[in-house]
Amino acid sequence: MNHSEQVAKKIIERLRPGCNMTFRVHQNSGECDFELFHNHTAVAEVEVTMLTDASMRQTRARILNAKQGGQFVQGSKCQKGWSVYLTEGADDIKKIRKLIDDYLAPIEASGAEEFSFHTDAATSPAICKIFRDLGVEAGCVTKWKPPENRICIDGPSYGG
Repeated sequence: MNHSEQVAKKIIERLRPGCNMTFRVHQNSGECDFELFHNHTAVAEVEVTMLTDASMRQTRARILNAKQGGQFVQGSKCQKGWSVYLTEGADDIKKIRKLIDDYLAPIEASGAEEFSFHTDAATSPAICKIFRDLGVEAGCVTKWKPPENRICIDGPSYGG
């Protein structure tokens, strides 16, 4: 499940109590991304799409630039591996690489294993800060091959 799909699932399930979005792992023949269930009854099929533009592709290229450090940062304060997703305006990738471990550590220490600024900021100053200062809109704990406490920086998503 990609980031746009994770965000869509979280938003719909929070806005519609009693609903559950079940991800379809097999989509070989054009099936939709999710089945939406309400009280265990299938009620709709949901497709999530994402639009990209030139500035987003440039941001992604800066993230992947191996000479600048690449997509992964080795954590020292974080004990778990993470994937983080940037906003479209997050352009200072060097700053993000330098500070991401420091900003994720309090989120991890709170017990969170995933977060989204759009749904969790009201209850977490650390999530507000990582969004405001670094342009990180979401993150989730991810198991990596050793070293396990690496942080993967992923580009912005748009649409949904």
